Amino acid sequence: MAKPNKSEKNTRISHKTGNKGSLDVLWNLLTMVALMVVLCLGLYFISVFIYPTSFLNVFPPPTPITIVEMPTATATSINQLPPTWTPAPVIVSLATERATSTLQPTDTPFVLPSATATSTFTPIPTSTPTKMTGYVPQTGSPFYVAADSKGGSRGCAWMGVAGQVFNANGAPVQGLTLLLGGELEGKRVHLRTLSGSATVYGPGGYEFKLRDDPMKSKGTLFVQVYDQYGNAVSPEVYFWTYDDCDKNLILINFGQE
Repeated sequence: MAKPNKSEKNTRISHKTGNKGSLDVLWNLLTMVALMVVLCLGLYFISVFIYPTSFLNVFPPPTPITIVEMPTATATSINQLPPTWTPAPVIVSLATERATSTLQPTDTPFVLPSATATSTFTPIPTSTPTKMTGYVPQTGSPFYVAADSKGGSRGCAWMGVAGQVFNANGAPVQGLTLLLGGELEGKRVHLRTLSGSATVYGPGGYEFKLRDDPMKSKGTLFVQVYDQYGNAVSPEVYFWTYDDCDKNLILINFGQE
């Protein structure tokens, strides 16, 4: 067998070298393409992260829900208290009435003994107290009705006290404090509200809730009116309660003297 000469060997070597160079160029091109793809993907993700709502994001965040504010209801007067009521048991505590004040004791003049002369002590003049204009329960108060008679559907699952406050001209008064005090079931009751806060009973109306069901008591609770300075301007008006669904709303109106 004849050995290949040098020219044939060189031809084979150059052929192999040419094939290897072509592969290197191909791999270099593929590497550059991969780098460009990675760079584009990185720029895409950065853009979506900064601007999540852009058109490039195929999964944009949900649109925020718009909160709609509904108009608030305005309370309207449903019914007025009857002008005249049938008298019911009422106990008025005169011991705590602050409409009048008690005269303070004054110093009594006396003579100091002296060897040469006598002197008389003149007392300091005291002012004459004046009767404070106050509020008293109107004729017929308290008046007992069913709670449903003043609107709503409370039925027998409620017991409370309500009414209105009027000035000397018969106009409703707002902003006076009403105190519901006393005892019920052996527990102390001390609740406050303002006249005009319960317009369902008319202008100047007020309301106290006592229980979730009616019960009987005999003059252990009272209602009293206070002015803006915290002074009592009415007597303590005591009233009874009944275990009766037709008498679970006690209506007490106050009028100015």
